[in-house]
Amino acid sequence: MKDRLKGFIEKFKEQTGYASMLEVHGTGELLLTGCRTLLDFDDNTITVDTVNGTVRICGKCLSITAYRHDLLCVTGEINVIDMGGVC
Repeated sequence: MKDRLKGFIEKFKEQTGYASMLEVHGTGELLLTGCRTLLDFDDNTITVDTVNGTVRICGKCLSITAYRHDLLCVTGEINVIDMGGVC
């Protein structure tokens, strides 16, 4: 799985340049690449600095299930995804 993810990230960088990518699966899972720093998090809000600016995820019972390199995976009840950083 690790090699597959690494390959995906490298392929993505080659094709798009270094940019953030947001993938949402329903209202319960979010995958964000291009992360620089985890700025703040609690059960209701997660704020991340990315290569394209601040992203804030708001909802209920939010949990960070993966955070490595430039990848963040969040699960829980996701209600709002704000690309400017304010919910």
